[in-house]
Amino acid sequence: MQTTSRYASRTSASLGEGHSFIALRFGTCHIIARAPKQVERAMRDEIPRKAAIIAKNHFRQNFRDGGFTDDGLHAWKKTRQQEAGSPYKPLTSERNHLMNSVDAVPAPGQVTVVNPVPYARIHNEGGTIHTNPTITPKMRKMAWAKVYALTGVKGKGKLPKELPEEARKWCALALTKKTKLNITAKIPRRQFIGDSKELRIKINQIVINKLPQFRSIIPCEVLLYIEVTFLGFIH
Repeated sequence: MQTTSRYASRTSASLGEGHSFIALRFGTCHIIARAPKQVERAMRDEIPRKAAIIAKNHFRQNFRDGGFTDDGLHAWKKTRQQEAGSPYKPLTSERNHLMNSVDAVPAPGQVTVVNPVPYARIHNEGGTIHTNPTITPKMRKMAWAKVYALTGVKGKGKLPKELPEEARKWCALALTKKTKLNITAKIPRRQFIGDSKELRIKINQIVINKLPQFRSIIPCEVLLYIEVTFLGFIH
């Protein structure tokens, strides 16, 4: 007995700026529509619920691995903090807010994996951002704290004349007379949600594991038409 898995992708219209969405849709052709209720129930309810758990765990694992898994692990570009000795991988922190915001919602015949964090999309796809933050007293205080931390000077000790490059940047922020900053930053692509060969195999395995239960109630030729379809990003 064989099964056919069709894996297609597309990009649809925008639903909301700054959000990263993926819809994993599990559908069956018109022959399955005439199959017994047990099959229809499994394709519309049981399989999507199991696939939702697998998909959420799969995409969250990308953060732990420090890269995107699709026919092997594609490592993310290292951050400057990593190169300076930080124990955190890209897109991770003590809170792991971005990773923990990856969720999966099953619905009849489909699963939608979503990350609603405003900056999820720019990290997932990469790109250039423009922002004009106001320089507040609190921001200047934080900048001074960074300067002292980077130079290793404790308390209000005297700073050295020659500051490390990173410390010079924070010092400039603390001393600037500007009230607003004009920041343009290029964000490297660190994909964590998307088309994944390994995820496709895991999801197909759910269907394959379910097939033995269907053998006694539907013809083999009908089982050939069970399929899984992947829908790409819905921004």
